[in-house]
Amino acid sequence: MSKFYTQTGDDGTTGRLGKGRLPKYHILIEAIGSIDEASAALGLARVQIQSTVVGELLLQVQKDLYHIMAELSATKEN
Repeated sequence: MSKFYTQTGDDGTTGRLGKGRLPKYHILIEAIGSIDEASAALGLARVQIQSTVVGELLLQVQKDLYHIMAELSATKEN
């Protein structure tokens, strides 16, 4: 079984999409985490609802949030 961790965050920083690292307490990392939690809540809502239309709308919002997280994670070069 291959490992699913990198051990590079042990110094209190986290990687970005591109070169560079940020402290784990950085406001950008906090924003990404908050958006991820919102997406998780939407996923929970999706499995609870009966409406296909609303489910598709929530899925699209989740995809949009995923793109926002990618933009926030990327360095200026990327």
